[in-house]
Amino acid sequence: MSKKKTGGSAFPVAGYQETGGYVLPTEGMSLRDYFAGQALVGLTVDYINHPKDINHEIVAKQTYKFADAMLAEREKGERADVRVIPAEI
Repeated sequence: MSKKKTGGSAFPVAGYQETGGYVLPTEGMSLRDYFAGQALVGLTVDYINHPKDINHEIVAKQTYKFADAMLAEREKGERADVRVIPAEI
């Protein structure tokens, strides 16, 4: 199994955890997990009107595909061209 890049901690050193007299930094979730969670919100909106069509395994895999794509784009260090298309009223 290949090691996925996680993007580091989404919320670095958010708190401390005391373990056996030692205080350890808490890294929290990875940026990859955070991105996947955000993608999950968007993907599940499509399923609200069709709850019987949800395949949870596929949705979970899709969220991490989005997260991996976001990390890859972030790693490039480039800002994508963004075109604003005016909405027709």
